[in-house]
Amino acid sequence: MSLGFQGSFNNHAVSSRIPTRTTKSTCLYDVPDPLAEEGTWQAFLDEDTTGLVFYFDTATGESLWEPPTSTFPLVRLPRRKQRLADNLRREYRKVRQEMTENSESDSNRNNDGEGFFSSVTAMLEAEETEEEQQQQTIDPQEQKEEPEEKEEGQPSGWFNFFNVGESETEVIVDDYDFASVEERTEDEPKKDWFSGIFGGQSTTTEEDEENEKTISAKVEKKTAVGKTEDNIVDESPEAIKIEIGSHILPHPAKVRWGGEDATFIKGRTFGVFDGVSGAEKLDGVPLYSRTLANEMKNMIGINGITVQDMTAYLATAASYADGAATGASTAVVASIGENGFLQALNVGDSCCLVVRDGKITAKTREISHYWECPYQLSEDSPDQPKDGTKLNVELIPGDVIIMGSDGVFDNMSDDILLDLVVNSLSLRPPPIAKKICDLSRKLSLDKTSVTPYSKQAQRRGDAEYRDGLGGKVDDVSCVVAVCK
Repeated sequence: MSLGFQGSFNNHAVSSRIPTRTTKSTCLYDVPDPLAEEGTWQAFLDEDTTGLVFYFDTATGESLWEPPTSTFPLVRLPRRKQRLADNLRREYRKVRQEMTENSESDSNRNNDGEGFFSSVTAMLEAEETEEEQQQQTIDPQEQKEEPEEKEEGQPSGWFNFFNVGESETEVIVDDYDFASVEERTEDEPKKDWFSGIFGGQSTTTEEDEENEKTISAKVEKKTAVGKTEDNIVDESPEAIKIEIGSHILPHPAKVRWGGEDATFIKGRTFGVFDGVSGAEKLDGVPLYSRTLANEMKNMIGINGITVQDMTAYLATAASYADGAATGASTAVVASIGENGFLQALNVGDSCCLVVRDGKITAKTREISHYWECPYQLSEDSPDQPKDGTKLNVELIPGDVIIMGSDGVFDNMSDDILLDLVVNSLSLRPPPIAKKICDLSRKLSLDKTSVTPYSKQAQRRGDAEYRDGLGGKVDDVSCVVAVCK
């Protein structure tokens, strides 16, 4: 994982909105002061009084509370500014209520002031009604803090300023028949505010007394640089039986502290979190990816959960990580229900796929803003769990689920992965996961190998991959589930 977002704002407008790629693994952005702009119109947050967005014409000096045109980009706020806006709006509502109840104050207001207050109050009341309706959404158990209410709307996003990247709305269908993939559509709105990002490292599976009847978990440390996690789920005859294992190989330069990838397994649910190496991080603060993994493991139960539950739990975990962790992370989470259906949520460029009879029958779709800048969770990112792509597919005995970070799929083609899986069916999931990680690392270090990453980099004009050869050295993490 490479590119992250710079969360700070400049104190002046900048002439260029094109991101500057300083190194292959780091990308910093000069973000303009306006929240959005079109022509001479610019959008700003009223940070003094109302907490609302207003629109200012830099040519005429005119200002409006409503967008000046129907094509003006919708505005998104970073999380810190959203908190400020929420507080200002609450205070403004309180002041307006007091002024309304005070007849003397009402009589002293002139017509212009009344028009201003009435229009702003109407906007705030409309938003308050929408917030109350949104409070009926899923509220995961054991969450550490109440998630903030967030308004919803179609995204404009900082990425619209950059005029770079590719369309991410196409359904990718290669040589395989991908089944039951639920894609995000234009009718499905995105939340306006930033959510959480970076975290940690994989942890071992501990056996709980309450799970003894359904889960037998054991942890096996293979090497100083690789970690393996194993979880056996032996359900009743009505539910499909599964066995799950995982393995992590940190980047060779990050072995001392374990790298930035993290995984978790609990009951019938598992996930991979790929830390963004280019994201700014603070020393001594837990990584965002590890925090996400730990929080997800703490919140969920041993039974299968729906993709709606995953979205809510991941949003809560990200909200907690905003204040407790540093960095950024992509996320892919999946769960196998007692009804035999696999549901998955993918935010970024990791992947979860189903192998059946030696072929890929279902696969999550990665989402990126542009080359080497995947969707990611962090306090400074506009992306949220709700934005992820979804997968829903019915499993049968013999299916093998492979989930991994881009350290796997950047270096292993589908054909190589399928050959490895087919030739490893006699093994349990932990050894399969380890073999996938080991081969991915070997390919990443081979300057003569043809990899998915080298072919993409060649098409993008990367000088280091001019010949279309070579892997990409990265943290590598993998989860394998076998249906029995």
